[in-house]
Amino acid sequence: MKTSLFKEVPSKNDILNAITQYNFLVKTLESVLSSIEINNINKRTWTIYSEKIGRKFLTQAYTLQRILEEDIYFIKDGKERKIFDVSTTATILRMQLESFSVLYHLFIDSCEREEKMLRFRLWQLDGLQTRQKYLVPKDTPLSNKLEQEQIEILEVINSINQLPYFLNLNDETKDYLVRTATWRFTDETLKNKDRNKRRLSIEQMAVRTGINLSIFSDFYEFISTHTHSTYWSVVQSDSLNEEELIISEYVTIFDAAYITSFVISDFCKIYNTAKEVFDSLKTTEKEIINTLNRNGRHK
Repeated sequence: MKTSLFKEVPSKNDILNAITQYNFLVKTLESVLSSIEINNINKRTWTIYSEKIGRKFLTQAYTLQRILEEDIYFIKDGKERKIFDVSTTATILRMQLESFSVLYHLFIDSCEREEKMLRFRLWQLDGLQTRQKYLVPKDTPLSNKLEQEQIEILEVINSINQLPYFLNLNDETKDYLVRTATWRFTDETLKNKDRNKRRLSIEQMAVRTGINLSIFSDFYEFISTHTHSTYWSVVQSDSLNEEELIISEYVTIFDAAYITSFVISDFCKIYNTAKEVFDSLKTTEKEIINTLNRNGRHK
């Protein structure tokens, strides 16, 4: 949602109503995750990592809530001026978009379960191998932990080598996946002869979640502009007037509401306990989530 689309500056009441709606969504996601965690408490399957990604997303939401809690002003040229840290909130939204995209790619996508299992194991392998690159002193708790994880890496690779989906791939593709720990793939991208196109970008993963392209384009343009220290973001950080800051805050809240509603709905697709939490909501509350999903996604 672009700030330029607003013909009128949102009122204080508009902001408060948007925050109230967002707080409801965050509270609902907390209830959904708590129900899932209770359900999975004694389980040791790979799918429990979906709740861990959800918890990371929720922690990011708590940080965003804290920023939105209070209006902050400072004095400049003898006048009171509103502060809204667009770059920080945009960075949080970008992290949430990535968390949501990873959740969808590993656990929600409509592809075969075996394909998602392979993606997960390669995601696990990628994380473990990345940690091996840390520079740490020898004979410390962390160095000892990293040594133990070398055994875990071998166990993950062994697990990958037993997956039916993996076994049906040609040898060149098998070698590529394990050697590069490429988990951001689809069955279709693996058929591409150009290896550089076998790995999905985060943007491509986000689009695959079903988010409407018009919303994604506006959303990604907004957060990318303000997350990075580009020329325009640096100029804007010191030049936005109060009305533009209010609009930026409003856009941030609505973007956060969209993506949070997507996460809630996706958990309802894979966990009955999550669906039970959703079903227990009031009709008007369910309609908030459903409307955001209808307007924001095409699947």
